Amino acid sequence: MKLFKKNKGLNRICVWLLLLVMMSGALTMTGSAEVVESKGGSLTVSLKMPEGSVDPEIITGVSFALYKVADLADANAMLFKLDPALADTGVDINGLTTADLARAAADKLGLAVVNTTITPDVKATDSDGKIYYTGLADGAYVLIQNGDNDYGTFSPSLLTLPYYTKDGKLSYDLTIEPKGTPAQVYGSMSVEKLITDIYGNYLFAEDADFYMGLFRDAACTVPYVPEGSSDGKFYKNLHIHKGSSNTVKFENLPLGTYYLREVDENGVLVPLNEAVYTDDAVFVVTITNENGEENNHIQVKPMANVNDHELKVDNAYLEWPEDFYLEAKITINKVLLKNGSKTTMPNMTFYAGVFKKENDKLVPLLDAPVELVQNGSVIVEVPLGGEKGDESVTYFVYETDEKYNIIDPKKVQYDITVSDDNKVHVEVVDREAQDIRGGEITITNKFVDVTITPTPGVTIPPNTPPNTNVKTGDDTPIGIWIFAIVAAFAVVAVVVVKKKKSR
Repeated sequence: MKLFKKNKGLNRICVWLLLLVMMSGALTMTGSAEVVESKGGSLTVSLKMPEGSVDPEIITGVSFALYKVADLADANAMLFKLDPALADTGVDINGLTTADLARAAADKLGLAVVNTTITPDVKATDSDGKIYYTGLADGAYVLIQNGDNDYGTFSPSLLTLPYYTKDGKLSYDLTIEPKGTPAQVYGSMSVEKLITDIYGNYLFAEDADFYMGLFRDAACTVPYVPEGSSDGKFYKNLHIHKGSSNTVKFENLPLGTYYLREVDENGVLVPLNEAVYTDDAVFVVTITNENGEENNHIQVKPMANVNDHELKVDNAYLEWPEDFYLEAKITINKVLLKNGSKTTMPNMTFYAGVFKKENDKLVPLLDAPVELVQNGSVIVEVPLGGEKGDESVTYFVYETDEKYNIIDPKKVQYDITVSDDNKVHVEVVDREAQDIRGGEITITNKFVDVTITPTPGVTIPPNTPPNTNVKTGDDTPIGIWIFAIVAAFAVVAVVVVKKKKSR
């Protein structure tokens, strides 16, 4: 003690040395890792395109919510303090020593955090499938899916900033690729092919083949070939026979966007919305969706109410091949009468055939007769006449059987009458005004009821035997004559007997 008192300056030096040693020891005990001063971290979220998909829209607009769930309590020891709002989850962020524990913690925190007052940072992916979060404070975060999307579903991700890289360096810039599960959704596309003239009048084709192709990109350079396709083709044949339209369907289309185009028999694109010239025709192809809008693509989405789409492909002809004709319609009415009143015959089926005359002979126009509606109407599509298929023509309509044989009225139990002597006339009045006059014809069958109806006002007592007397034309009651004859015979017999007794 005397020593310290004698030398006050030496005392002060010893105290400072002691404090320095104590501070040095404290630093050694808390760890020796290099600490980088935080200037704000960053997180990049990057989505990969699903296998087999080339549609960038599938990774565009996918929304995520980033929640900060813990603060960095000790930068040197990388210890985190969970937000008190999540204490009930029981998650120990500092004790996640395996990947399984980390995944379980992420799932718990992801479910719980949405019910807290913690405010998320919500962003959606750009056209490259990326989200950029910058200026993030040190701590632990949970990234979760925000609402539904076209990609699929994502499990929550738990991450920390800063973090140690594989080579042991501390980093404040993190990039993750969420492992999403693409939605298993399938759709379909029905394609109706129409052939018309440039004014919108329907054309009638004897036989015509068209081909519809499906692509995965807007430029239609990436064909869509269904998985497991036997022929490896991306297009389908659509045949029109004696009509103006037909339909083909693409089914089991996985999630994504599909583009429809008409192609030729070799799969080569036919120009869209511009004049197409061939050896015998000039036409323009247009494609519209179910809303009547010009649009050649559809989207199959996970959350869509409807994934079954309809598109129409119209070939509008300025000049058309020889086996194309303008189309008209014939309405065939069927009337059934019994004793002058309309009736139905539930056990009978009626048919009608449309015929044309060639060399004074009736030749069937259609492939099969038309089944008629009892006391109703059916509409039949027929071609116009002439070399260009745009001239008026008269057809003949007869009642037939199912094999197109004209029914002989003498061989059926009813009368057959056809209006206008079986003739029906169709003509073009004004093509540009879409005025093509169809025809109408009525086939009437008359049935006769042979049942005897009692005379009004006469009541037949119950259990009365039927009158079997045959009416001969003489109004004298025949029963009276029979009674008189029997009485006469009786009188004669009595007289004969008396004469014998008198002898």
